[in-house]
Amino acid sequence: MRWLVYPLLLVLILTAGCDVLPFGGNEPPVAYIDSISTSEAAAGEPVAFVGHGTDADGTIVGYKWRSDVDGDLSTLATFNSSELSEGYHIIYLTVQDNNGDWSEEASSEITVGATSSTEEAAEEGSFEEVEPGASTESGTSTALPYINYLTAEPAVIASGGASVVRWSVSNAQSVTGSYDSTVIPLPTTGSGTVRPTRTTIYTVSATSGASTVSATVTVTVQGSAPAEEPTPTEESAVGLPVITLTATPANIEPGMSATITWEVSNATQLTMTSPTGTKSLTHMAGSTDVSPTTTTTYTFTATNTAGSKSSHIIVNVQEPEPKTVNLARVSGESGSINSDHIVSTQVIVGDSTSNKPSRAYASWDISSLSGKEIEKAELLIQQTVTGKPWPDLGTFGVYRVDWGAHALKPGDYSLTGPAIVANLSQSALSGPINVTSAVRAAVAGHENRFQVRFNFVKATDNDNKADNSSLVKSNLKVTYR
Repeated sequence: MRWLVYPLLLVLILTAGCDVLPFGGNEPPVAYIDSISTSEAAAGEPVAFVGHGTDADGTIVGYKWRSDVDGDLSTLATFNSSELSEGYHIIYLTVQDNNGDWSEEASSEITVGATSSTEEAAEEGSFEEVEPGASTESGTSTALPYINYLTAEPAVIASGGASVVRWSVSNAQSVTGSYDSTVIPLPTTGSGTVRPTRTTIYTVSATSGASTVSATVTVTVQGSAPAEEPTPTEESAVGLPVITLTATPANIEPGMSATITWEVSNATQLTMTSPTGTKSLTHMAGSTDVSPTTTTTYTFTATNTAGSKSSHIIVNVQEPEPKTVNLARVSGESGSINSDHIVSTQVIVGDSTSNKPSRAYASWDISSLSGKEIEKAELLIQQTVTGKPWPDLGTFGVYRVDWGAHALKPGDYSLTGPAIVANLSQSALSGPINVTSAVRAAVAGHENRFQVRFNFVKATDNDNKADNSSLVKSNLKVTYR
C-alpha cells in the first residue's frame, strides 16, 4: 500500500499551496514628533525639534526631518534651527529601523513670521525679540482697553534657560511691557524671548485715554529668590481681580478628562484661553471638563476697570505604563491533526515512524485585549524534540488560521492561511517569536481568538523514523497600553 501513500502525500503538499512557502516579514518602525518648541516663531528665532521612533522587532538607526517649504532639515532625533523661511510650514519626521525600512511620516505645523522692525537691546531678563501680530493702535478708543491673554512658556526654567512671553491686547492706544524698573513699548500682539537670571514678574499694560489695564506673568528661575509679587490682600486693595484655579485630576492618560474649577472675585470680564482659542466665561465661579491629548496650559484672564490678571493651570497628559499578559493556549481548542485527519490533544508537529505527517494547532483567548494598543506580541515555546525534524524536515513555520472557539475537527487539517513567520531553526524556538503584526491585526479586527498552525516545510522524510517536535507549552506574551 506504500506506493499509494506517496502520491497522496504529494497531492496534500501541492494543494496546501503557498501556505507552506517560506515567507518572512519585518515590523515597520513608527515615527513620533514629541515637540516643536513653538507653533509660532519670529523669523530667525531658534526653534527646537524633538522626535523619536519605535520598532517592535528592532532598533531605530536613522531620522529624516523635512519641511514642505524648506525641504530637508536634519538627520538627528533632536536639533535646533533658526533658518526656517517665513510662512506656514508642515514639518515631517520619518525614522528608519535596523532592517532598512522607513516609517510613515509623522507631521506637525509651525508658522514663522517677521520680527518687529524695532529691536530692543538684549538685557538679562529683557524681552529680547518682538513678534508683532498687529501694529500699535492709535486714535480715540470707543471701549475700555482689554488684555486678551499674557502667557509664559515655560513658566519655570533652569538657570540660563529661556521662556517665551506672549501677549494680545484689544482697544488700546498704547501698550508697554515692564519688568523690574525697565519699561519698553510693545505692539498689541506679539511675543518676546526672555532669559531672566532670577525669578521675574513681567507686566503688560494697555492704555486707552484715561484708562489703563495691566496683567502680569511670572517666570520662575529654579534655585533663585522668589519674585516680589503682590499678595491677594494687596491685589484686592488696588482693585485687581483674584483668581483661584484647580484641576482634578491634574494628571490624566490620553482619552481621559479633567475638571478645571475656577473662582474669581472683583472682576467684570473673564476669559479662558487654550490651544483651541479663547472664550468668554459668563460666571465668575464654575467648572468645565477638558480632554487634552497632550499636556496643556489653560490661562484664565480676569479684567475690571482697574486692570487684568492672568492665572494658569496645567493638565498633564501622561502615557499609561505598558502592561504585559502571558496567555496560555486554550487546551480544549489546541492539538494536532495527522494526514489521516486523526485529531490528537497533543500539540505535535513533524512525522511518525509510519511517515505520517502531523500539523500542530494552538488557540489563545484574546478577548481581554479588546480596545488595547498592542506594543509587542511574542510566542514563547517549550518543546521536546524526537529524531531530527531539523534538518530532515526543513525549516519551521507559523501560519495564521481560524477554526473558531471550539475543539479541532478532522477537516481542519486543510486550513490554510498566511505565514506569520517562517524559516525558523531549532534554536530560534528557544527564544521569543515576534507575532506583533498578526496579534495587532486580530485585536483591531475585534476577534476573540488568535489561532495558528505550526508545520515544517517538508511533510515527511520517509525514513520510517519519528522526526517531530512536541510543543509542551506555547504561551502568547502580549505587551499593551
